[in-house]
Amino acid sequence: MNITEVFAVLFLLLSVGFAVKNNILTWPTGIISNVIYMYIFYNLNIFGNTFIQAVFILQSIDGWYKWKHNNTRKISELDTMDLTKTIIATVVLSFLVYFFLVLTDSKSPILDSSTTAISIMGVILLSLKKVESWYFWILTDIIYIWFFIKEGLYLSSLTYIIILILAIIGLIQWEKDLKMA
Repeated sequence: MNITEVFAVLFLLLSVGFAVKNNILTWPTGIISNVIYMYIFYNLNIFGNTFIQAVFILQSIDGWYKWKHNNTRKISELDTMDLTKTIIATVVLSFLVYFFLVLTDSKSPILDSSTTAISIMGVILLSLKKVESWYFWILTDIIYIWFFIKEGLYLSSLTYIIILILAIIGLIQWEKDLKMA
């Protein structure tokens, strides 16, 4: 464990905690975490997750803007067709990222591409305030727990256990808010 990982974890936990509460601070705290994790993953030759941090930064700027300027947008659900399209897009993106990672020196292209694709869809759905974002985060968190143990990032693995719990709480809270709307 090093101080860089501690700060990445701290800001990640803050970001997820704010997301559970549907708070706009989700985005700036997430950006800080993304920058730090980008540095960590790059130094570990985990290029898919290095790349995803850059994508997350851009998506977080977009999410921050959307939440700030469309604050009246309520939490909602995807219809069956949009959910099907999202799942298909996630699978296709995962394969595309996998083939890119095979061309690089990425240590774990299968896990790296899976977490990258599912996370990208999760953050897109979060920026749109879709309940299904939490399902994507729960799946990603489960994969990340194992992935980080495999890579020796034990603090991050422990953090993702906490984030998994927060994601389940977020799902319950957002479903409750959806029913109350």
